[in-house]
Amino acid sequence: EESTYTVEVENNVPSITLTATPNNDEATATGDGLKENLQVGSYPFTITVTAGNGNVKAYTVTVTRKASSDATLSNLTVSTGTLSPAFSSEETTYTVEVDNNVTPMTLTTKTNNDEPTATDAVIKENVQGGSNTFTIKENAGKGNVKDYTVTVTRKGRKEATVRNVTVST
Repeated sequence: EESTYTVEVENNVPSITLTATPNNDEATATGDGLKENLQVGSYPFTITVTAGNGNVKAYTVTVTRKASSDATLSNLTVSTGTLSPAFSSEETTYTVEVDNNVTPMTLTTKTNNDEPTATDAVIKENVQGGSNTFTIKENAGKGNVKDYTVTVTRKGRKEATVRNVTVST
């Protein structure tokens, strides 16, 4: 009789319930029930069945939770200026215009993926005069990668002044 079983569940399945029903009323089963907080990967669960006469048999159920293929962000914000267009997980190209006095800028990301390999990020960038392009790579557990591009344009100076005037004769 088979005593080892495997089952694969999709990434969006964080918990399962194992139910073991012994073949006769005198036997009891332990180790079944709710299994919560499944992370990506394989987890063996042992169910032990004890017969009325004391004989014991162990069954192993290995549950594998698949990796996510979701390489999208759930949010992207900037410390200065406004993203254009407004953030959407499916939109990957944004622009931001900032004043001339802005040099450091922070881009903050939140991932749609809750796997341990997916990370939210706070990225500090120095903004030079003119156009600056920053690329954020979001990587899903299955190796899917999605690039988000933010082009930050730092405005030119507004003042029309001179630093020094000299008169020569």
